[in-house]
Amino acid sequence: MGTSLEFKAYCPDLQGAHAVCRTLNADLLRDTHQIDTYFAVPEGRLKLRESDREGASLVHYRRLDTPFPKESRFEIVPVDERSTPVIDLFRRAVGTPVVVSKHRSTYRIDRALVNLDTVADLGTFLEVEVGVDAGDDAASAHEVAERLKLAFGLSPADLLPWSYADLKLMHEASRRWRALLPLAPPVFLLDGASCTGKTTLATRLSRRADLRLTLVPRYSTRKPRGDVGSEPEYIFVSSRAFHELAMQGAFIEYRDFMFGMSYGLPWEHTISPVLAGGRAIGIIDLGNVRHVKSVFPEAVTILIEASEETLRRRLLARGYNRMEEIEERLDNARKVKFYEGYYDHVVQNDEGMLEQAEDQIAAIILGDRPR
Repeated sequence: MGTSLEFKAYCPDLQGAHAVCRTLNADLLRDTHQIDTYFAVPEGRLKLRESDREGASLVHYRRLDTPFPKESRFEIVPVDERSTPVIDLFRRAVGTPVVVSKHRSTYRIDRALVNLDTVADLGTFLEVEVGVDAGDDAASAHEVAERLKLAFGLSPADLLPWSYADLKLMHEASRRWRALLPLAPPVFLLDGASCTGKTTLATRLSRRADLRLTLVPRYSTRKPRGDVGSEPEYIFVSSRAFHELAMQGAFIEYRDFMFGMSYGLPWEHTISPVLAGGRAIGIIDLGNVRHVKSVFPEAVTILIEASEETLRRRLLARGYNRMEEIEERLDNARKVKFYEGYYDHVVQNDEGMLEQAEDQIAAIILGDRPR
């Protein structure tokens, strides 16, 4: 069992990233073509990696789907021709929902590996793995990761929560669902830090007869805060069921947060109201807007903002978040500035501004405000 601290990022200038590696005096360990075949397993991810330089191996790993550097626990078992019957049995028994093909250049910088990837059908990316040995201080691994983020000029908006398998599944689902839609599907997606009021606004707007809006429920693994049915904006499922949906490409976007909570916006519930002749309004996870504009460019994205003082006051007033949960949400809110440029609209919703914010979003929905 191995452990590493990892993050993945968009990297449109791959040659520039190679130049940064040379500037850092990194050692180029290998250039290889890899084919990763993912198996549909109930926990973590299991893949068969076939490399033209290193042979084949089975890799199983567990980690959160969050864009920030996160711990990954993994096991790697080499396989050879004698393992072929076992691999074929795996394929038939559990299925292989996705295959990822990529070219990878791997550099070593001290205790870190930097992978520069060209992934078929997806584009170019940078992935960093910082080894965490037994007894290591996790803080030192985070320091290494942060230094490399700075060296490559990465902002939070560049970071991705998912594996390439997840990303490919979402892009494949995007092509299937978008083929059913009119050229400009009336779908509006709200985003913002916790307690900016996005759920309140989405609910209020969905109740206005003049807008013909359906509120799209999100899947969530957190526990309901009230009686069954008291939160119609959510579909509550187990972590295992959520993972299975993700492996089916069911989500436009999704991510894991701390404290065992995951949220995902489903394609089916988003598209169904549009196919019925109406409009849809949904909520996306903070930090995923760049991805959303890639898989669903026709959707109108709206960022809801409020000051940190307002957010802290609202979080405290809710009364059910622990202080560490409040600080995690405020830390996420501080990163909003990195994402602002990817939204079509930004709407302010500080204290006393709810009705004004609602009217501004209604004008966007009715086409009275240009992007």
